[in-house]
Amino acid sequence: MKFNLATEFSTTNHVGSLYDQFKNEVFNLFIQVFEKMLGQGQLPTFDPTMNKVLAALNLSEYAAIFSKDCSLWFDKITKFEYLKNWLDDEKIREIIVHSHNFLQIELAGNFHNINTILLSASDYQLSINYLALQNGQEINFSNPFASFYTQLSSRHFRATIIHQSTSPTNGLKIFLRKIQKQIFPLDRFVPPNGRELLAKIVEEKANVIISGATGSGKTALLTSMAQQIPSNEHLIILEDTYEIIMERQNITSMLANHQRPNNSLKDYCAYALRMRPDRIIVGELRSHEIIPFILAMNTGHSGLLSSIHANSAVDALHRLATLFCLYGESRDISFELIMKLICKNLHYVIHMNQRRVAHVIKVIGVDRTTPSFETVYQQAANFS
Repeated sequence: MKFNLATEFSTTNHVGSLYDQFKNEVFNLFIQVFEKMLGQGQLPTFDPTMNKVLAALNLSEYAAIFSKDCSLWFDKITKFEYLKNWLDDEKIREIIVHSHNFLQIELAGNFHNINTILLSASDYQLSINYLALQNGQEINFSNPFASFYTQLSSRHFRATIIHQSTSPTNGLKIFLRKIQKQIFPLDRFVPPNGRELLAKIVEEKANVIISGATGSGKTALLTSMAQQIPSNEHLIILEDTYEIIMERQNITSMLANHQRPNNSLKDYCAYALRMRPDRIIVGELRSHEIIPFILAMNTGHSGLLSSIHANSAVDALHRLATLFCLYGESRDISFELIMKLICKNLHYVIHMNQRRVAHVIKVIGVDRTTPSFETVYQQAANFS
């Protein structure tokens, strides 16, 4: 005889408990199916998963009754609704979720701790794994790090995930940095005299490195300077995370994927030289891409623009040379020769601090491994 839930409800004195029993069975099985699909590398979508669960329990005709709780849970997990208040806050630029019950938010350059139960520990794990898979990433013991561009709550973020296997005490973590689509004028970073200098540097088609710490405003300034480039020039923009916003037709923008062969920033830097570039912009120099970038300067290309993590403008020169040594294929090139190569072809280093230009140096040359430079701009104490 075919099971009829409506009949069961009308003939029992325990309607509520029977309904709760079926509701819990549906909900628990939905989570199990969701988790199994993620483990198999399949991205669950709501309707097919819900239909599969109801069919397994012979409850397909009661979808309207039992789907609501599953739908709310699915949206919370897959759309990060447990972070919505912070994701939507314009003043928050970065969110670090340390666990299911602790996060930090960055406001005006300062981090604030928030202790709150966002969701259960198991649901938190499913949510992070879903986001990674949704963006074509694996996060597991074999691949403990993932970094990618994503959209959450209609806003764009650079997400970085660290698997719990990287530490015996820390759990799964996600770092979310909001990508600013707003393009700021140069005077947001410098007073009028500094603005004229930055505009002149762009006009000269100088080779420029922007240095600074994480969150210091390197990419924001890079984007603003790129807006000053004449509109008839062909720009090639190379990134591994989409952050440089340019609304022009004569742009070739390439997004690296280091998990695929021939799709790294190093590969793209080499390809870019064959694309008749007027200028090449690399989002950030971190590893192998340093080699073709520096060599491009040495082969007559000008107007190269990139950023690097460093403590000062001078430190940026040493860091460029160190990266070149680490990732260069030849061990016969001395550090002294590399410094000479860099200081001969790099014209300016702009150092950022707290989203302001702290100082600008003009590179003159090098004495063995000691760079010669002129400080052409120093942040005034009263500019903030």
